[in-house]
Amino acid sequence: MLGIAFYEMMKQRIDFYGWSIMGPEHGTGLLDLPLPWTLWNDYRDNGFVDQDVVLRAAFPLMFFVGIVMYWFLVYHVRIILAGFTTLEDMSRPHFDTVNPFNSGPRNNLKRALKGSWISLLIPLPNHSPVKKTELKKES
Repeated sequence: MLGIAFYEMMKQRIDFYGWSIMGPEHGTGLLDLPLPWTLWNDYRDNGFVDQDVVLRAAFPLMFFVGIVMYWFLVYHVRIILAGFTTLEDMSRPHFDTVNPFNSGPRNNLKRALKGSWISLLIPLPNHSPVKKTELKKES
Protein backbone atom coordinates (compact mmCIF):
# COMPACT_ATOMS: atom_id res chain seq x y z
CA MET A 1 0.00 0.00 0.00
CA LEU A 2 2.91 2.33 0.59
CA GLY A 3 4.72 1.34 -2.60
CA ILE A 4 3.21 4.02 -4.82
CA ALA A 5 3.67 6.76 -2.22
CA PHE A 6 7.28 5.67 -1.64
CA TYR A 7 8.00 5.59 -5.38
CA GLU A 8 6.51 9.06 -5.96
CA MET A 9 8.34 10.54 -2.97
CA MET A 10 11.69 9.06 -4.04
CA LYS A 11 11.11 10.21 -7.64
CA GLN A 12 10.49 13.77 -6.43
CA ARG A 13 13.64 13.66 -4.27
CA ILE A 14 15.75 12.40 -7.18
CA ASP A 15 14.27 15.05 -9.51
CA PHE A 16 14.97 17.79 -6.94
CA TYR A 17 18.37 16.71 -5.58
CA GLY A 18 19.65 14.45 -8.37
CA TRP A 19 20.90 10.89 -7.98
CA SER A 20 23.33 10.44 -5.10
CA ILE A 21 24.27 7.24 -3.31
CA MET A 22 25.17 9.06 -0.08
CA GLY A 23 22.09 11.31 0.00
CA PRO A 24 22.06 15.06 -0.51
CA GLU A 25 20.81 16.26 2.89
CA HIS A 26 22.18 13.98 5.59
CA GLY A 27 24.72 11.85 3.71
CA THR A 28 23.45 8.67 5.37
CA GLY A 29 22.86 6.51 2.32
CA LEU A 30 20.38 6.07 -0.48
CA LEU A 31 17.34 6.71 1.74
CA ASP A 32 19.12 9.71 3.31
CA LEU A 33 17.55 9.31 6.74
CA PRO A 34 18.51 11.79 9.46
CA LEU A 35 20.57 10.58 12.37
CA PRO A 36 18.48 9.51 15.40
CA TRP A 37 19.46 12.47 17.59
CA THR A 38 18.67 14.90 14.75
CA LEU A 39 15.31 13.22 14.31
CA TRP A 40 14.65 13.44 18.05
CA ASN A 41 15.59 17.15 18.17
CA ASP A 42 13.28 17.90 15.23
CA TYR A 43 10.46 16.01 16.94
CA ARG A 44 11.05 17.84 20.23
CA ASP A 45 11.14 21.24 18.51
CA ASN A 46 8.25 20.76 16.04
CA GLY A 47 6.10 18.14 17.77
CA PHE A 48 6.05 15.89 14.69
CA VAL A 49 8.32 13.98 12.34
CA ASP A 50 8.37 14.81 8.64
CA GLN A 51 6.10 12.45 6.68
CA ASP A 52 8.79 11.79 4.06
CA VAL A 53 11.24 10.66 6.74
CA VAL A 54 8.68 8.25 8.20
CA LEU A 55 7.92 6.86 4.75
CA ARG A 56 11.60 6.42 3.88
CA ALA A 57 12.18 4.58 7.16
CA ALA A 58 9.00 2.47 7.24
CA PHE A 59 8.68 1.31 3.63
CA PRO A 60 11.93 -0.70 3.33
CA LEU A 61 11.27 -2.38 6.69
CA MET A 62 7.69 -3.24 5.77
CA PHE A 63 8.76 -4.43 2.33
CA PHE A 64 11.27 -6.84 3.89
CA VAL A 65 8.70 -8.11 6.41
CA GLY A 66 6.20 -8.56 3.56
CA ILE A 67 8.66 -10.71 1.60
CA VAL A 68 9.32 -12.89 4.66
CA MET A 69 5.59 -13.28 5.35
CA TYR A 70 4.96 -14.15 1.70
CA TRP A 71 7.61 -16.88 1.93
CA PHE A 72 5.90 -18.31 5.05
CA LEU A 73 2.53 -18.25 3.25
CA VAL A 74 3.87 -20.10 0.21
CA TYR A 75 5.65 -22.66 2.39
CA HIS A 76 2.59 -23.39 4.53
CA VAL A 77 0.17 -23.57 1.60
CA ARG A 78 2.56 -26.06 -0.05
CA ILE A 79 2.65 -28.34 3.01
CA ILE A 80 -1.11 -28.02 3.57
CA LEU A 81 -1.74 -29.14 0.00
CA ALA A 82 0.60 -32.10 0.60
CA GLY A 83 -1.27 -33.03 3.78
CA PHE A 84 1.53 -32.37 6.26
CA THR A 85 1.87 -30.24 9.36
CA THR A 86 4.96 -28.07 9.82
CA LEU A 87 6.44 -30.54 12.30
CA GLU A 88 5.82 -33.50 9.99
CA ASP A 89 7.39 -31.68 7.07
CA MET A 90 10.49 -30.72 9.05
CA SER A 91 11.02 -34.12 10.63
CA ARG A 92 10.30 -36.44 7.69
CA PRO A 93 13.06 -37.56 5.36
CA HIS A 94 12.96 -35.50 2.19
CA PHE A 95 12.34 -38.23 -0.30
CA ASP A 96 9.09 -39.61 -1.64
CA THR A 97 7.16 -41.29 1.15
CA VAL A 98 3.53 -42.24 1.31
CA ASN A 99 1.53 -39.86 3.48
CA PRO A 100 -1.44 -41.71 5.01
CA PHE A 101 -3.19 -38.39 5.79
CA ASN A 102 -2.99 -37.02 2.25
CA SER A 103 -6.44 -36.97 0.68
CA GLY A 104 -5.57 -34.79 -2.31
CA PRO A 105 -4.73 -31.08 -2.44
CA ARG A 106 -8.33 -29.85 -2.55
CA ASN A 107 -9.53 -32.03 0.35
CA ASN A 108 -6.41 -31.20 2.36
CA LEU A 109 -7.14 -27.50 1.94
CA LYS A 110 -10.80 -28.02 2.88
CA ARG A 111 -9.76 -29.93 5.99
CA ALA A 112 -7.25 -27.23 6.99
CA LEU A 113 -9.88 -24.51 6.52
CA LYS A 114 -12.55 -26.65 8.17
CA GLY A 115 -14.66 -26.45 5.01
CA SER A 116 -15.08 -22.67 5.13
CA TRP A 117 -13.04 -19.81 3.65
CA ILE A 118 -14.06 -17.58 6.57
CA SER A 119 -11.98 -19.75 8.90
CA LEU A 120 -8.95 -18.53 6.97
CA LEU A 121 -9.61 -15.10 8.48
CA ILE A 122 -11.02 -16.20 11.85
CA PRO A 123 -9.06 -19.16 13.23
CA LEU A 124 -11.21 -21.18 15.62
CA PRO A 125 -10.56 -24.60 17.14
CA ASN A 126 -12.00 -27.37 14.98
CA HIS A 127 -13.23 -29.52 17.84
CA SER A 128 -16.22 -29.02 20.06
CA PRO A 129 -15.55 -28.48 23.76
CA VAL A 130 -16.15 -31.45 26.04
CA LYS A 131 -19.01 -30.92 28.50
CA LYS A 132 -18.68 -31.89 32.15
CA THR A 133 -21.59 -34.34 31.84
CA GLU A 134 -19.76 -36.21 29.08
CA LEU A 135 -16.69 -36.52 31.29
CA LYS A 136 -18.75 -38.03 34.15
CA LYS A 137 -20.31 -40.64 31.84
CA GLU A 138 -16.92 -41.80 30.63
CA SER A 139 -15.50 -42.25 34.16
